[in-house]
Amino acid sequence: MTWTTKILIGALLLVAAAYGVHVFRYKLTVSLPDYPPIEKAVWLEQNWSVKNRDWFHHANQGTLTFSIPYEWFVALEQPVLSIFAAGLLSDPTYLDRYGFIPNSTETEHDKANVLPVGFARGKPIRREDGTPWLNPRTKQPMIGVGLTCAACHTGRLTYNNTTVLIDGGSALTDLGKLRQGLGISVLFTRLLPFRFERFADRVLGPGASSEAKAELRRDLDQTWAKFNVVRKLDQKVAQRSIEEGYARLDALNRIGNTVFALDLKQFDNYVGTSAPVHFPRIWNAPWFDWVQYNGSI
Repeated sequence: MTWTTKILIGALLLVAAAYGVHVFRYKLTVSLPDYPPIEKAVWLEQNWSVKNRDWFHHANQGTLTFSIPYEWFVALEQPVLSIFAAGLLSDPTYLDRYGFIPNSTETEHDKANVLPVGFARGKPIRREDGTPWLNPRTKQPMIGVGLTCAACHTGRLTYNNTTVLIDGGSALTDLGKLRQGLGISVLFTRLLPFRFERFADRVLGPGASSEAKAELRRDLDQTWAKFNVVRKLDQKVAQRSIEEGYARLDALNRIGNTVFALDLKQFDNYVGTSAPVHFPRIWNAPWFDWVQYNGSI
């Protein structure tokens, strides 16, 4: 098969994928701002050691925010419809466009952890039935990935080309857009054979058997099915929701929806979200009688 034929087939697949996604009323793109790269970064001095800061930024707190293994997160491509390879979703420069702060060069995690501030790799991830989620080729457990408190409670501002990073400050992230981008990335990986092959090479390693790839595809289909349930529930409550955005998130209702609707499979419990205010600063939290706006915690 010539390259011309491959490109033609790829173009036809893109058209078919775009049509299919349109039929299901799923947004094809994520609208993101272009931030200038950080030229110089300094951390606001708050009497923390580098070790303490590093722990706050990347300590595993048990969350599996993205419902996929870490090995998948670093293998998925960005939610861009393209015949050729797109950049990786986990690229710190790309995640910066969602508001996530690239890892500081002063922390000891830097050589091993390419993920931004507020991301943590956790323990081996399990499926919904409690069984380990194994790599189809190596049969080794894959690990979870999630957000820590630092993702929403690390602020920044830029002045004269210097970015000041503030532990405990209000973040400028947009978790809603990241959820959308992750969903589109999974969907495109399912629909586009070339993209799936690249994904399989990253997760399984080159030369994986057809059986391992078939198992990976089944896992991908099941993951998309779960994402699609959330997408439909969000559509159902959209009229009762206030759209979240940069620096704003209804964290409490998001957690409640996960625990009381998705985990329990009681979808009637799924409620709309409301995010009219920014992420709170956390410096004074130990002195609060209540740390959630509705007095629940």
